[in-house]
Amino acid sequence: MRSTSQCQNPACGHQIEIEPGHRPKKYCNDACKQTAYRLRMEQAEQERIQAERQELERQIRTELSTKYGDLLPDTVQLLYSLRRQGHYQLVDLIGNALVKEKEHARRTEAEERNQLTEEIMQLGEKMGYSAMTLGDQSGPGDFAIMGGVDCWSTFVSYASIDMLRQARNTAYYHTEGYERSRQRLKALSDQS
Repeated sequence: MRSTSQCQNPACGHQIEIEPGHRPKKYCNDACKQTAYRLRMEQAEQERIQAERQELERQIRTELSTKYGDLLPDTVQLLYSLRRQGHYQLVDLIGNALVKEKEHARRTEAEERNQLTEEIMQLGEKMGYSAMTLGDQSGPGDFAIMGGVDCWSTFVSYASIDMLRQARNTAYYHTEGYERSRQRLKALSDQS
Protein backbone atom coordinates (compact mmCIF):
# COMPACT_ATOMS: atom_id res chain seq x y z
CA MET A 1 0.00 0.00 0.00
CA ARG A 2 1.34 3.37 -0.97
CA SER A 3 1.18 6.37 1.37
CA THR A 4 0.52 9.97 0.42
CA SER A 5 1.67 13.41 1.53
CA GLN A 6 0.44 16.87 0.77
CA CYS A 7 2.14 19.13 -1.79
CA GLN A 8 4.31 21.73 0.02
CA ASN A 9 3.02 24.51 -2.23
CA PRO A 10 0.61 26.41 0.07
CA ALA A 11 -1.46 27.37 -2.98
CA CYS A 12 -1.90 23.73 -4.13
CA GLY A 13 -2.71 21.21 -1.43
CA HIS A 14 -2.93 18.15 -3.75
CA GLN A 15 -1.99 14.72 -2.42
CA ILE A 16 1.25 13.15 -3.71
CA GLU A 17 1.78 9.40 -3.78
CA ILE A 18 4.97 8.34 -2.04
CA GLU A 19 6.69 5.49 -3.86
CA PRO A 20 8.32 2.93 -1.54
CA GLY A 21 12.10 3.02 -1.61
CA HIS A 22 12.22 6.50 -3.16
CA ARG A 23 12.80 9.84 -1.57
CA PRO A 24 9.43 11.45 -0.79
CA LYS A 25 8.40 14.19 -3.20
CA LYS A 26 7.61 17.59 -1.70
CA TYR A 27 5.77 19.00 -4.70
CA CYS A 28 3.35 17.49 -7.16
CA ASN A 29 5.16 19.10 -10.16
CA ASP A 30 7.80 21.67 -11.14
CA ALA A 31 5.21 24.47 -11.37
CA CYS A 32 4.21 23.92 -7.73
CA LYS A 33 7.89 23.80 -6.73
CA GLN A 34 8.49 27.16 -8.49
CA THR A 35 5.32 28.71 -6.99
CA ALA A 36 6.35 27.62 -3.47
CA TYR A 37 9.82 29.10 -4.02
CA ARG A 38 8.34 32.39 -5.27
CA LEU A 39 5.98 32.53 -2.23
CA ARG A 40 8.91 31.95 0.16
CA MET A 41 10.87 34.75 -1.51
CA GLU A 42 7.85 37.10 -1.34
CA GLN A 43 7.36 36.23 2.35
CA ALA A 44 11.04 36.89 3.08
CA GLU A 45 10.81 40.23 1.23
CA GLN A 46 7.68 41.20 3.21
CA GLU A 47 9.44 40.33 6.47
CA ARG A 48 12.48 42.39 5.42
CA ILE A 49 10.27 45.37 4.52
CA GLN A 50 8.38 45.04 7.83
CA ALA A 51 11.66 44.90 9.79
CA GLU A 52 12.94 48.02 7.98
CA ARG A 53 9.64 49.81 8.64
CA GLN A 54 9.80 48.93 12.35
CA GLU A 55 13.43 50.07 12.59
CA LEU A 56 12.60 53.37 10.86
CA GLU A 57 9.64 53.86 13.22
CA ARG A 58 11.91 53.17 16.23
CA GLN A 59 14.50 55.65 14.94
CA ILE A 60 11.88 58.37 14.41
CA ARG A 61 10.38 57.81 17.89
CA THR A 62 13.88 57.98 19.41
CA GLU A 63 14.58 61.16 17.45
CA LEU A 64 11.33 62.74 18.70
CA SER A 65 12.10 61.77 22.31
CA THR A 66 15.65 63.10 22.00
CA LYS A 67 14.60 66.37 20.37
CA TYR A 68 11.68 67.14 22.67
CA GLY A 69 12.82 65.49 25.89
CA ASP A 70 11.40 62.69 27.95
CA LEU A 71 7.82 62.38 26.69
CA LEU A 72 5.11 59.92 27.60
CA PRO A 73 4.68 57.08 25.08
CA ASP A 74 1.23 58.35 24.05
CA THR A 75 2.68 61.79 23.32
CA VAL A 76 5.47 60.30 21.22
CA GLN A 77 2.86 58.23 19.35
CA LEU A 78 0.80 61.37 18.64
CA LEU A 79 3.85 63.24 17.31
CA TYR A 80 4.88 60.18 15.28
CA SER A 81 1.40 59.85 13.75
CA LEU A 82 1.31 63.54 12.81
CA ARG A 83 4.77 63.29 11.30
CA ARG A 84 3.79 60.23 9.24
CA GLN A 85 0.90 62.26 7.86
CA GLY A 86 3.37 64.91 6.72
CA HIS A 87 2.66 67.52 9.42
CA TYR A 88 6.34 68.22 10.13
CA GLN A 89 5.78 71.88 11.03
CA LEU A 90 2.91 71.02 13.38
CA VAL A 91 5.03 68.33 15.08
CA ASP A 92 7.79 70.90 15.60
CA LEU A 93 5.35 73.48 17.03
CA ILE A 94 3.79 70.97 19.43
CA GLY A 95 7.16 69.51 20.44
CA ASN A 96 8.64 72.93 21.20
CA ALA A 97 5.52 73.90 23.16
CA LEU A 98 5.90 70.74 25.26
CA VAL A 99 9.56 71.58 25.96
CA LYS A 100 8.57 75.09 27.11
CA GLU A 101 5.80 73.68 29.33
CA LYS A 102 8.22 71.26 31.00
CA GLU A 103 10.81 74.01 31.52
CA HIS A 104 8.16 76.28 33.03
CA ALA A 105 6.95 73.52 35.36
CA ARG A 106 10.54 72.76 36.49
CA ARG A 107 11.26 76.46 37.03
CA THR A 108 7.99 76.95 38.92
CA GLU A 109 8.67 73.90 41.10
CA ALA A 110 12.23 75.09 41.82
CA GLU A 111 10.93 78.54 42.78
CA GLU A 112 8.29 77.02 45.06
CA ARG A 113 10.88 74.68 46.61
CA ASN A 114 13.21 77.62 47.33
CA GLN A 115 10.39 79.68 48.84
CA LEU A 116 9.19 76.79 51.03
CA THR A 117 12.75 76.03 52.15
CA GLU A 118 13.26 79.64 53.20
CA GLU A 119 9.94 79.80 55.06
CA ILE A 120 10.55 76.48 56.85
CA MET A 121 14.04 77.46 57.97
CA GLN A 122 12.78 80.84 59.26
CA LEU A 123 9.95 79.13 61.14
CA GLY A 124 12.42 76.53 62.44
CA GLU A 125 14.60 79.34 63.76
CA LYS A 126 11.59 80.81 65.59
CA MET A 127 10.98 77.37 67.09
CA GLY A 128 14.63 76.93 68.04
CA TYR A 129 14.83 74.10 65.47
CA SER A 130 13.02 71.83 67.90
CA ALA A 131 11.70 68.44 66.80
CA MET A 132 8.36 68.54 65.02
CA THR A 133 5.93 65.89 63.82
CA LEU A 134 4.39 66.84 60.51
CA GLY A 135 0.64 67.09 60.46
CA ASP A 136 -2.23 69.40 59.72
CA GLN A 137 -5.36 70.66 61.42
CA SER A 138 -6.70 67.09 61.62
CA GLY A 139 -3.73 65.91 63.70
CA PRO A 140 -0.13 64.71 63.57
CA GLY A 141 1.23 63.04 60.46
CA ASP A 142 3.52 60.09 59.89
CA PHE A 143 6.81 61.95 59.59
CA ALA A 144 8.90 63.96 62.02
CA ILE A 145 11.77 66.41 61.73
CA MET A 146 14.35 65.75 64.42
CA GLY A 147 15.62 68.67 66.47
CA GLY A 148 18.60 70.76 65.40
CA VAL A 149 19.45 72.98 62.48
CA ASP A 150 21.28 70.15 60.66
CA CYS A 151 18.20 67.92 60.75
CA TRP A 152 16.00 70.74 59.48
CA SER A 153 18.50 71.51 56.69
CA THR A 154 18.69 67.86 55.68
CA PHE A 155 14.90 67.61 55.67
CA VAL A 156 14.39 70.61 53.35
CA SER A 157 17.12 69.30 51.02
CA TYR A 158 15.50 65.90 50.44
CA ALA A 159 11.77 66.34 51.09
CA SER A 160 9.20 66.32 48.31
CA ILE A 161 7.20 69.47 47.53
CA ASP A 162 4.17 67.99 49.31
CA MET A 163 6.22 67.23 52.43
CA LEU A 164 7.68 70.75 52.36
CA ARG A 165 4.19 72.23 52.17
CA GLN A 166 3.08 70.08 55.07
CA ALA A 167 6.17 71.02 57.11
CA ARG A 168 5.61 74.72 56.48
CA ASN A 169 1.97 74.48 57.55
CA THR A 170 2.83 72.47 60.66
CA ALA A 171 5.60 74.91 61.58
CA TYR A 172 3.16 77.81 61.19
CA TYR A 173 0.76 76.10 63.61
CA HIS A 174 3.61 75.53 66.07
CA THR A 175 4.98 79.09 65.85
CA GLU A 176 1.55 80.64 66.17
CA GLY A 177 1.00 78.49 69.27
CA TYR A 178 4.41 79.48 70.69
CA GLU A 179 3.80 83.15 70.00
CA ARG A 180 0.39 83.06 71.68
CA SER A 181 1.86 81.19 74.66
CA ARG A 182 4.72 83.69 75.01
CA GLN A 183 2.34 86.64 74.75
CA ARG A 184 0.05 85.09 77.38
CA LEU A 185 2.98 84.42 79.75
CA LYS A 186 4.27 87.97 79.22
CA ALA A 187 0.81 89.40 79.92
CA LEU A 188 0.52 87.32 83.07
CA SER A 189 3.98 88.36 84.29
CA ASP A 190 3.18 92.03 83.57
CA GLN A 191 0.04 91.78 85.70
CA SER A 192 1.97 90.42 88.69
